[in-house]
Order: sequence, then C-alpha cells, then structure tokens
Amino acid sequence: MGSGSPCASCKLLRRRCTKDCIFAPFFPADDPHKFAIVHKVFGASNVSKMLQELPAQQQGDAVSSLVYEVNDRMRDPVYG
Repeated sequence: MGSGSPCASCKLLRRRCTKDCIFAPFFPADDPHKFAIVHKVFGASNVSKMLQELPAQQQGDAVSSLVYEVNDRMRDPVYG
C-alpha cells in the first residue's frame, strides 16, 4: 500500500504498511473484519509464514481457504 491508507492487517496490528506488505493484496482496508477473524484464529505470524511459502498464484486461494475455515470455526467452534 505504501503512501495510501494501510491495509486491514497493518491497521489492526498498528504497524506501517509497506509497498511489499504480504497482506495488502488480500486484506484491503475497507474490509477489516476479514483480517480480524483470520488473525484471531490463526495469528498474523502464522498466516504470513503460510503465504510466504506459497507461490504468488496460489496465495489468493490460500487466503480464501483460511477465511472459509475461520467462518466455519466461528459458526461451530467444536466441529468447525
């Protein structure tokens, strides 16, 4: 993001959003809830590690899967 507003993750974690922020393409500033729930279940550090280990073309699918898993977990904490 750099000069514009920080992405949702940088805003929540209260850090500066750099142009090479790994979260910026997947967690835009206009949808802070998306990152907040992923962060609550997986943690920012773990999500960052997962994304860095994947090729760029698979990162979007990985984020979609994480959000899907988190939504199931929130809906049903025992079996989700």
